[in-house]
Amino acid sequence: MAARSSIIANLTPRGQRGVGYSLLFLPGSLMGAVSPILAATLIDSYGIATLFPASILIMMVSVVVLVLGVKE
Repeated sequence: MAARSSIIANLTPRGQRGVGYSLLFLPGSLMGAVSPILAATLIDSYGIATLFPASILIMMVSVVVLVLGVKE
């Protein structure tokens, strides 16, 4: 990520650096907002709703593994 930030810093004028960084993070932010809605629509239309409880179970198991497996 440091390489992308330095490229943006070199390509944008000093007065508009905030706009450059905003444009850098805009596609990821939009996809982060739209992709869960799109995924839920596709899952609902194909009738594979068991994916949601399975993903919750996997998330719970991963939290348990992290809590018990990672030592300070």
